[in-house]
Amino acid sequence: GTVNNPVTGYWNDYKRGAADITFSHTWEDNSVNVKLFRNFGKHQFSDGWDSRDYTNGIMASFAYKGFTRNEMILGGDFRHFGGKSFGYPVGKWDKDEGAVFVQDTYRVGSRMILLGGLRLQLDSLYGNEWCPRWGVVYHVSGTMLFRGEISKGFRSPQLNELYMFPPANKDLQPERVWNYELGVEKDFSPNFHIKGSVFHMKGSNLIETIANPAGFPKFIFANTGSFSFYGLELELDAFFLKYFSGNVSWSYLHSGDYTKGRPGQKYDLSLIFNQKRLLVALQGQYVTDYYEGNYSLDRIPSYFVMNARVSMGIINDVDLILDLQNITNKYYCIYGEFPGLTAGLYRMPGRNIQIGVRYRL
Repeated sequence: GTVNNPVTGYWNDYKRGAADITFSHTWEDNSVNVKLFRNFGKHQFSDGWDSRDYTNGIMASFAYKGFTRNEMILGGDFRHFGGKSFGYPVGKWDKDEGAVFVQDTYRVGSRMILLGGLRLQLDSLYGNEWCPRWGVVYHVSGTMLFRGEISKGFRSPQLNELYMFPPANKDLQPERVWNYELGVEKDFSPNFHIKGSVFHMKGSNLIETIANPAGFPKFIFANTGSFSFYGLELELDAFFLKYFSGNVSWSYLHSGDYTKGRPGQKYDLSLIFNQKRLLVALQGQYVTDYYEGNYSLDRIPSYFVMNARVSMGIINDVDLILDLQNITNKYYCIYGEFPGLTAGLYRMPGRNIQIGVRYRL
């Protein structure tokens, strides 16, 4: 349960599996990739929830570089979703999604690259949706470039939002969004690289959970209207002292009134030592401007978490891996919404260790 509403004796049992097979072939300036996949699950919770679900799919793409100055990619994907619930709400549902797309990259002279693409989304419940994409990359010099992109996104409601979970709402409409982005990248030396971008996302029919006017269940998925998010991202990569590398990044998100569960600022840093078959990585993240409610209500305490990984070769192709999560045993919480439980703050695990062995064939 949440920090404010703890529960005892509650458990969730998740069993999931996945399988896939990929075929890839390259010849001359061409390449083809085909992937078949399936994932499936069985979920049983102590409150009586009992469900099965699966996804079967295929993805395929063909890249052709035979044209002068440009590369074209053609492709498509298809997914069949299925789900069955033995508890409330009882039922069996399925849904198909797919797409076909074309993307082209064209070089104009020695400095400019133009990008263009078009994707046709296919949905068995919501029909077809065209999603275009345009972009440009301009190399100011050998060490600096500017880039820009405009693209459209489309996400139709999934089975759990439409039918399966207690908050389900069969009247949901798809989310649509336009994204506008500008960026710059600069190499200050062969070992020092920085990049930054600003973006603006404008969309409609944002899907969120809200209090259910009917009373039961307590929350329900709903389209909460149009939204306008904007933000920026900065990232710095450095390589030094032969075996060391580091990364520092900062992201800022202004989500307007929709602040629930969306951190306003995140800082990430990493330091890596990599020498032959010994890798030592230290990673940290600081999260702030984080709220439990919309309209910047119920601020969540900021937190900083550190993790580490050590990978060491022991014999031939065998590596020993040690992962240490939350090194400082920090007490912190994140916002979560889970079936059968109250939406709110959930305490994250304290210091924990995982040990594994990797064998390379």
